[in-house]
Order: sequence, then structure tokens, then C-alpha cells
Amino acid sequence: MKGISGVLLAAILPITAFAQIGIGVADPTTATIYERDSLSSGPPSRSFNYGVPGWDFFAGDWNGDGTQTIGAYDPSSSTFYLRNTNSAGLPDYVIQFGAPNSKPVIGDWNGDGIDTIGVFDSSGTFSLRNSNNPGPADMTFQFGTGSWTPIAGDWNGDGTDSIGVFDPNIANFYLRNTNSAGPPDFNFQFGPPGSKPLTGDWNSDGVTTVGVFDFNGNFYLRNSNSAGPPDIGPFAFGTGTMQPFSFATVPEPATSLLFIIGCGLITLCVSRRWQH
Repeated sequence: MKGISGVLLAAILPITAFAQIGIGVADPTTATIYERDSLSSGPPSRSFNYGVPGWDFFAGDWNGDGTQTIGAYDPSSSTFYLRNTNSAGLPDYVIQFGAPNSKPVIGDWNGDGIDTIGVFDSSGTFSLRNSNNPGPADMTFQFGTGSWTPIAGDWNGDGTDSIGVFDPNIANFYLRNTNSAGPPDFNFQFGPPGSKPLTGDWNSDGVTTVGVFDFNGNFYLRNSNSAGPPDIGPFAFGTGTMQPFSFATVPEPATSLLFIIGCGLITLCVSRRWQH
């Protein structure tokens, strides 16, 4: 290798790990959270109490570290309680936003890597905010019907989350690629009527797709935003009276590659620090 003979060059290059996707259920009667770190039946990876019975529960990446953690919403006061770890304890953020008795919706509305809050009211109006603190909505628009369930995800892989709605009476999804009023970009039926929706990047391809949780506690997950059979499931976790959600966890510690170049020889060393 001309020009570097006798010279030792070393570079440590971190490998970006794909997020691990898990599923969770919240028991609204006891405010108990059950999370499982794989998309399959089995015992919970962790369980803990958070919030108050009767609240709504979900997960999001509130601090931009790549891991989605628990959040809760009190519909009576339209207040969000967000926590940066999946454990019992006090919230890291307490935010009143929107009209009481709205439904919560969570997403990265501006592509900055942080999930922030939103609400969907009885008129079918979304109000979305780009930061997790009190203040006016950054976006307000109508989409769908107020009796439906709001959802969010990156439906087209552009790095920004946008909204959707789910009609539980016919198990139909209506998804839109922009956070604005207009017709749906995706309109399809998936899962049994009466199910509850959830969303996630089940196959780590950078696109959020849909899932449902039925009245028997079964999850059905699909890798494309279209009608068809489930790609994952059905599998049971929790009970049908619980609230389903998904969460992503970035594995730690990261793996690094150490490249050593010298004397015409390239050596590849893999350094891994194991998690305990």
C-alpha cells in the first residue's frame, strides 16, 4: 500500500443497531403496564404500574434517544404524563394540551427524532404539537370521524409521522401521508371488527404499518398498509379488555468495528461490550 508503508492507522466505526420492536398492553382498571420485547406470545419482559386507572396509555420517544417509553393521558383534564423509562415512577413531562375528553395521538410530526403529543376531538379534528410542553397547536385540521380511533406512523418511510384513523365497526384503516385535511392515501380493511388498532415498524424496513388487537387478546400484525392476512400472528398477549401499543428499543451497548491498516495488511476486529 504505497504511501502508508510502516504506518499504522486505526479507526473505530460504530455500527447503528436496528431498533427492537416489542408489544405492550395496559390494564386500564389497574393502570398496570405489561411489555414484551418480542412479537410473540409469552410472559411479559417487564410489568409496572404507571398513572391512574381510567387513563389512556401508549409509548413514545420523548427525549430522542431512540427508545420509546411509557406515556399516559388523562382525558378528563386533557393532560399528558410522559416518562423517559419503562418503569414505575414520576413523569418527566406533565403537559395539558387540547380539549378535555379528546383522544391522544403520538408521533414525530416534524422529523426531528422526538415523539410529541397530539389530540383528536369529537369533531374529528387533530391538534398536533411539535414539542412536549404546553402551548398552542402547531397543526390543526380535520380528518375522519370523531368516534373513530386516531393513530399515527411513517406510512411512506419519509422520516416523518403522519396521521390516520381506524373505524372499529368495520376494522377499516384510513391513513394519510401528510398532516393536513384531505383524502386518505391508504384505505383498507384489516382484522376482525371490534378490534383495537396499533402501529409499528414490525420488520424494521423504515415504514410503519398496522396491527390490531382483538377481544380475545390476540395481536394481528401486517408488514404492508393494505388488506390481506397477518404477516405476524395471531398471537396472544394480555386480555382483550386491555389497551395495546408497540414500542421500539435501541439495543445497548452498541457494537463497534475497529479497522487497523498498516504494512499492507488490513485487520478487522470486532469489539463488543455485552449488556448485563
